[in-house]
Amino acid sequence: MLKHRTLPLVLVTLLAACGSKSAKELADAAYQDLGRSDYNAAQAKFAEALKATDPASPDWVGYKFGEIEALTGIDGEKAKTEFLDLTATHGDKVTSKDYVTIANKLTGARAFGPAIALLADGLKRFPKDENVKKLGDRIKIEAEKANDKGALSSLQGLGYL
Repeated sequence: MLKHRTLPLVLVTLLAACGSKSAKELADAAYQDLGRSDYNAAQAKFAEALKATDPASPDWVGYKFGEIEALTGIDGEKAKTEFLDLTATHGDKVTSKDYVTIANKLTGARAFGPAIALLADGLKRFPKDENVKKLGDRIKIEAEKANDKGALSSLQGLGYL
């Protein structure tokens, strides 16, 4: 039988355990935040899900992509760096579609420099992929609308002008 002094400690421990969310629950909530364009909340939840997940787990890469997607709405440079770091460590799990998705998000956020960096890297990794090639055209259209001469100059160096 539990002593009266240990009972509150046991209850607090049980309540704390019940209150903490699993990595999957955190990621599910983060995806909902992404859907509402609440990038800061999504990034924080994905970061927590990553801490609670073994990097060898297949879920870890998915959570990392989610975190990077959230970063596209917060800090384009950091999103680019995190994405390129992911390709260096888990390149076998990064597809041409992933390049297109993240670069499109960066383009939508008018983070043209990071988007062009992903385009350049994507062209090296997937030189025959038509969707990666078309990505440069989309970035060009948006950079022209924004009158971003630096982005247009970078695209010219890749053969898009």
